[in-house]
Amino acid sequence: MGLSTKSTNTQYGAGVFVNKATIIGATDMSADGLSFLQSPVDVAIVLTLDIGKDFNPEMSFFGNYKRDEQNGLIVDWGGAFSIRNLFTACGIDSEINDDGSIPPELLSQLVGKEILRLQYVSGLRQKDDKPKYSDWTQTVLAGNDKPEKLAKLFEVSVAKGYPKNYSPEVLSSSGASASDDDGADLAIPAAPVAEVAEEEAPF
Repeated sequence: MGLSTKSTNTQYGAGVFVNKATIIGATDMSADGLSFLQSPVDVAIVLTLDIGKDFNPEMSFFGNYKRDEQNGLIVDWGGAFSIRNLFTACGIDSEINDDGSIPPELLSQLVGKEILRLQYVSGLRQKDDKPKYSDWTQTVLAGNDKPEKLAKLFEVSVAKGYPKNYSPEVLSSSGASASDDDGADLAIPAAPVAEVAEEEAPF
């Protein structure tokens, strides 16, 4: 089969890309924690994605629930709202356990779902000063949704100051474009940022 003339990377603004991905694995990492976080969180899910390449990137969703100050009971999603948004995007309408844990059957329902994934330029790689890219996990959309909608939601969030590490200015200063990267490595953030899992190229 010949190579397609259509680019697999669709750009929406400076260093912002939206692409479709299929979830092929979903792992509850709440107990083990995530290596790039300095502190444990209430809940963490790591997705393995099929993006049509010869590698399968991971995407992490995590956060702390809002709790009653008196008894510590969970009262809302709080900082874990990105996990709620993930299930909503995948059309999964159910409930988590009272203790905040995710039922295994909900995780299994994620597998096979298609999502729209947005990545944004978040700085420069230390090893060669080329742009690196991060997942915006605050919001994903269903695979059949409009990429422009996700890009607009990101634009609104940026106007409010989030994500704090969105760095479109490095594209002009580095003299490198997204297409220069092969995306083979993973760059872990030095400090936890709720919406970030950094990579070296948009996929």
